[in-house]
Amino acid sequence: ASRPDNTQYWYLSARTFMEQGDYQGAQSAYQQILQREADNTQIKAELAQARFLAAGNKIDPLIDSLVEQVLAVDAVNPTALGLAS
Repeated sequence: ASRPDNTQYWYLSARTFMEQGDYQGAQSAYQQILQREADNTQIKAELAQARFLAAGNKIDPLIDSLVEQVLAVDAVNPTALGLAS
């Protein structure tokens, strides 16, 4: 909390939220990272996954968009491939 620009903190928080099933918290943490690293494809993929899980395993337009962005840069990203429709 004392170093809000520390992306490592946000990443560890996001992973912890995911492990606890707090997908909303994970989404917030991933979004904090993307505010600092807008082109980070792995974080986009993990954000899409958190959103997918929060929505009860349903794809929405934002998830589709994130997956498309990731696969355009990293065509073999396993997280994005798993969400590709």
